[in-house]
Amino acid sequence: MNSLIIIIMIIVIIMTIFSLIIVIRDLILDNKERKKIIIEVKKDQQIIEENKQNIKLDNLTTEKTINENNIKTFLALPKLTHLEKYMLLNEEKKSWYDEIINYAKEKENVKHRLTENYEDVKLYSKRVIRMVIKREEIICEFILGNNRFNDYMKQKNLNVKILPTQLKIDSIEAKDAAKESIDLTIHSIMEERNLKKELKKKGKIHEEKN
Repeated sequence: MNSLIIIIMIIVIIMTIFSLIIVIRDLILDNKERKKIIIEVKKDQQIIEENKQNIKLDNLTTEKTINENNIKTFLALPKLTHLEKYMLLNEEKKSWYDEIINYAKEKENVKHRLTENYEDVKLYSKRVIRMVIKREEIICEFILGNNRFNDYMKQKNLNVKILPTQLKIDSIEAKDAAKESIDLTIHSIMEERNLKKELKKKGKIHEEKN
């Protein structure tokens, strides 16, 4: 009887040990599998990140190519002449432009000139008005000098460059202001011209007296 009990106990112990071995084996295998899965997931994440970077680079390359093509296309566009720019103006702006330039051309002793870049009117080699067109906007340029200031600078032998005053013609008021500026410029030119004549006369009279 005792022998039987001992045998049964031995069998139970053996089975318990065997079960423990199986559980431990399963745990080890499970850990290995988990590690494999983790490694695979990391690899997949790395691949995804690399693909994202490649996509970004491809997009940047595409955008760069598009921008370069746009620049090339822009550079390849022919430059419009002043007359061609005038033809692109709407009817209202054309009427303003015509009224201003014709007002200047009607003045006495003026010379009119149309170039590829601008249209201007001069009086005795002095500019009365220059008209340019930029982005379908009319710009009038005037050189409104101060005669006394100019004479003073000449006496001091100083070379002064007077920048033109620019007036954008975007309304009837601006158009009328341009016409008034033409009159002011012509008055300034004639005043300077008459002043030079008087100085020459005074110089001759002074020489005759001596």
